Amino acid sequence: MPIEDSQVARIAIRKTVLTGLTVQRLISNRFYPAEPGIYKVRRYPCANFRISGGVTDPDVKEYKKPDLVIWTHSTDSYDEAYKVYEAIFYALHNELLSEDERGIVCKEDTRPMEAYEPATEVFYLRASWAIRMVNYA
Repeated sequence: MPIEDSQVARIAIRKTVLTGLTVQRLISNRFYPAEPGIYKVRRYPCANFRISGGVTDPDVKEYKKPDLVIWTHSTDSYDEAYKVYEAIFYALHNELLSEDERGIVCKEDTRPMEAYEPATEVFYLRASWAIRMVNYA
């Protein structure tokens, strides 16, 4: 996936998620477009996401199917991490995002997996998603 496509998808996903009122109430603007550990989190709860490779059909170059991973983090409980995840899910799942002459749809592939990081005492969830992107230009 060309860098420009991943940048467009990153902007569209972040903008869509952060316009959700429940997301705003739970995490404000703390939805980061990076892997955990790349940024220094100062406030919880929060969430982050990463877009990677995926599938491109050489016969239909306008269609791309990159992968998306979403993490939610809480220092309180899994329950709080699930509340954040569900708010993101309802803001993003199966919505048509339109950005820079591209149509983008994100769909959850797997429900969240629970994990706990004892060094930082953070509960987190990790879910896999797929992105469907069509370039109209």
